[in-house]
Amino acid sequence: MEDINDKVSRLIIKPLRHQTRVKLDDDYFANLYQLYNYIYLKIVFIDYQQFVAIIKNITNNYKSKYILDKCNIDNKFWKIRAISGHTINLNQQFIANNEFQLEENISHNISKPLRHDINYNVNDNGFGNLFELYNYIKKHPMHKDEYDYNKFCSVIEKLSKINNKRYELNKNNTDNKLWLIRAFNGHSRQDVMINYNIEYDDNLMICHATNENAFEEIKKTGLKKMNRLYIHFYNINNENKLKELYNTRNATIFIYTYVKLLKAKGYNVFKSENNVYLVSHNDDIPIKYDNETLFIIKYNFPWNI
Repeated sequence: MEDINDKVSRLIIKPLRHQTRVKLDDDYFANLYQLYNYIYLKIVFIDYQQFVAIIKNITNNYKSKYILDKCNIDNKFWKIRAISGHTINLNQQFIANNEFQLEENISHNISKPLRHDINYNVNDNGFGNLFELYNYIKKHPMHKDEYDYNKFCSVIEKLSKINNKRYELNKNNTDNKLWLIRAFNGHSRQDVMINYNIEYDDNLMICHATNENAFEEIKKTGLKKMNRLYIHFYNINNENKLKELYNTRNATIFIYTYVKLLKAKGYNVFKSENNVYLVSHNDDIPIKYDNETLFIIKYNFPWNI
């Protein structure tokens, strides 16, 4: 298991040196509390005061890569910077921060209507009109971003092209108000019946990623669909995706199995266009069948990150 000091040091290095997602001042210092909030989902069971204690341990090391500025009695105002190795252009940081935040907000805001909210109309294949989606999310009282429809379209085009894309854009007309969009997977709404491809490679090993807290419940009840139509698995050879799950979703436990073992127990295994393996059945999936092992449990990440 990775040492918590090493893990925190690893997680803060990119935002302090290379990424534009945490605001740096002219001396390359970041607010410590903002940095904590940025990496919060990547750390298991760490509150802010524990995070501060770890940062103090890291920066007190004579080989430390960081400088901690305790500039206020309230440690939420403390600042931290990487000593060297920066690639961030501070002149472009403000623009990049705003653009990234807008993309994150739009991706978050369109997820619910496309996957779960039956008040937004989609067809059987999950496609809905993009202009209607824009008007749907803009009327929400919590929606505060200011942008016009053309800007919305440009963000959607970018979201539909990124490697771990969640959405498919159908530019079926020169008029972008007639474009269609859908989420690849993750639906709970029963009116969506996407025809996914059946996975025929029975010898393929796939895994479900989870965290320590959720795994305690999984041991008792098995893998549950919750309110969704499928349980999600990933190809174990897709290292980039598993690294992403490890870094962004606290996935520290990986539950492995072969496609043929799932099929033998009556489960259907499909593959979506964005390379997620979808397992469906009327019931949840127990970890064992009559003491027969269906899954291999591995703790922590299997590759060096």
